[in-house]
Amino acid sequence: MTTVVDDFYCSFPDLKAMHKLDGFDKWVVYKYGAKYSSQEEVPKRVPKGEFEIAKSKFRMQAANAMMAMVLGACAVMVYLGKNLTKEESMQSVNMVRILSFTCCW
Repeated sequence: MTTVVDDFYCSFPDLKAMHKLDGFDKWVVYKYGAKYSSQEEVPKRVPKGEFEIAKSKFRMQAANAMMAMVLGACAVMVYLGKNLTKEESMQSVNMVRILSFTCCW
C-alpha cells in the first residue's frame, strides 16, 4: 500500500535525500559545513549527508567545550580545596554553611 507522500517522493527521488532546514540548522550548515560563505546562501533544502557532517562537527565541538568546562570546574574546586588552612577542613566549612541556612531549633 502506497501513500500520497510515497507517490510524491517516487516522482521526485532527489527530494527524499534532502533535509529541510530551519534557522538553527542553516547556521550549523553555514558554520560547520564549509561550503557556503554566508548564512543567506544556504538553501532551504540540503543533502542529508552534508547536513549530517555539519551536525556531527557541531556536536563534537559542543562536547569538547563541555568537557573543557568540566575540567575547568574541577581545577577550580581543587584550587579552592587546597587553599584551606590546616585548621579549616572542607567538612568544617560545609558544616558552617549548612548550619547558617538551617533554622535555629
